[in-house]
Amino acid sequence: DHEEAIDVASLCQLCDLRGQVLYDLKEHNCCLKIPDLILHDRKLGIKSGEADTLILLACTLFLDGDKQSAEKLLFQSIELLESFRTDLNDPDKISLFNNQTYAYKLLQQVLVSQKKHKEALEISERGRARAFVDLMNQRLYSEVEIPFIKPPTFEEIAQVAINNKSTIVEYSIIDNGNILLIWLIKPTGEIFFQEIDLQEQDINLNILIFQSRAILGIDDGSKEDQQEVGSNTLQNKNTNALKKLYEIFIKPIQQNLPKDKRELVILIPQDTMFLLPFSCLENFNGKHLIEEYLITVLPSIQSFELTQKYKYRLNESFPSLTISKKSDLVIVGNPLMPTLPLSDPPITLSQLPGTEIEAEAIAKLFNTTPLIGQAATKTQIVQSMLQARLIHLATHGLLNDISQFGIPGAIALAPDVKDDGFLTASEIYQMKLQAELVVLSACNTGQGKLTGDGVIGLSRCLLAAGVPSVIVSLWAVNDLSTALLMIRFYENLKNGETVPLALNYAQQWLRDATVEDILKWTKTLSLPSQVVQNIQNSFDLELLDLDEKLFSNPYHCPMAQNAAQ
Repeated sequence: DHEEAIDVASLCQLCDLRGQVLYDLKEHNCCLKIPDLILHDRKLGIKSGEADTLILLACTLFLDGDKQSAEKLLFQSIELLESFRTDLNDPDKISLFNNQTYAYKLLQQVLVSQKKHKEALEISERGRARAFVDLMNQRLYSEVEIPFIKPPTFEEIAQVAINNKSTIVEYSIIDNGNILLIWLIKPTGEIFFQEIDLQEQDINLNILIFQSRAILGIDDGSKEDQQEVGSNTLQNKNTNALKKLYEIFIKPIQQNLPKDKRELVILIPQDTMFLLPFSCLENFNGKHLIEEYLITVLPSIQSFELTQKYKYRLNESFPSLTISKKSDLVIVGNPLMPTLPLSDPPITLSQLPGTEIEAEAIAKLFNTTPLIGQAATKTQIVQSMLQARLIHLATHGLLNDISQFGIPGAIALAPDVKDDGFLTASEIYQMKLQAELVVLSACNTGQGKLTGDGVIGLSRCLLAAGVPSVIVSLWAVNDLSTALLMIRFYENLKNGETVPLALNYAQQWLRDATVEDILKWTKTLSLPSQVVQNIQNSFDLELLDLDEKLFSNPYHCPMAQNAAQ
């Protein structure tokens, strides 16, 4: 009985029922009734029901070997599904898209089975971060008529690689997690494709990803996801998941990755791959990916293209990242910490003295004054952020949706009589920023809610607010190593390196530096003597060997860059 309209959100529940109906019809040679079911839905205006039936019929035809007919029906179903998203707001598009990914994945499988690899890449790109792309496009053209943005063709995808002189690697998981698809587009526009049969190798990617995080000592907040893959698997830290993941994600395409370590490699993951510590993946010689390649991670190729447009728009006003006045900079460290909302008894976040060292050192490099302690109020900082070109926030980061607006993430700043001190992702989402670079030097700022549209959290909101380049932390780490990493990063940036190169060099320096190297380096920074003393006091020299590399574990390099070069 389909007298009532069926919402697309019911697709998962509907699939089993309709699938059985279609199977029964086929078994009894009643296939002529299937078009009747589609016509029935169409007559009642039940677009979702029509799309569902088309998908399930396509699945039946594909299993029967009629790939061309399945392809045609899936394109029709996707056109219907995409028509639902017109005029919806961003949260509703995200919610809706979570229930539409199956059609895109099935169509990729059908196309790949016909060796239509370029067409499959187009569908892979068409089926990811669509709400985000629509949002960025809307923000980019907010003051003029917003042009309709189409999913990119292969030629347009190749042009992005050519224009940015970058290698693009897009990953897609299909067939219920059994097959991994990899496309690599070289800076020449040349494409390479690999299909990895995970089921044949008895590989569960979710388990491997969470094992890799456990091996690094990451205290993962994704408890629900951990339970889904089995908490017992996370106890086995002897499994060298980092090497296995390197073998899966990098080795099949390695011969086509750039030999020049200054050439950017853009990784486009999917689903739980966003939790994967790509920089820490380890080859069989013991080298980590960060030592071999210059990488950045993005939700889609088209979103990267839009961040480039953000950057070009900013560069029309600001040709280079030259800080000419103090208002161009917002540098925050160790604010007076706020109290968590609704906590009973009240819980005030702990102070982070290492972030104070970090902010003072960075401010000295740019000849300005950081906002520290009570001076770092949310009210003051939000006002300053609107004019700033470089924003650095060294404080606590929260994964919670404390504003209850559906967008997780918050930055802890000092409270005042006007505000509780938490700058939430939903508030950043509403801002219009002019900054070329924002660094969230706080725990877990790169995490968020995993959806079919990518990771929903702080970094997504900053990109949507108009920032072309964002550096975030992928997991929690101690504030001393982060402070050293960030100071070195800004040194490199001031010396003329691009953002990804400045970060990459800083990460490699931190991993290779001995205690003695770090102590000597601090004396070259032209910092106030008290700041240098504070850094040196952070080391227990009585217990440490001067030749010891304290931060050689890649766990100490959690920072990653999103978006533009």
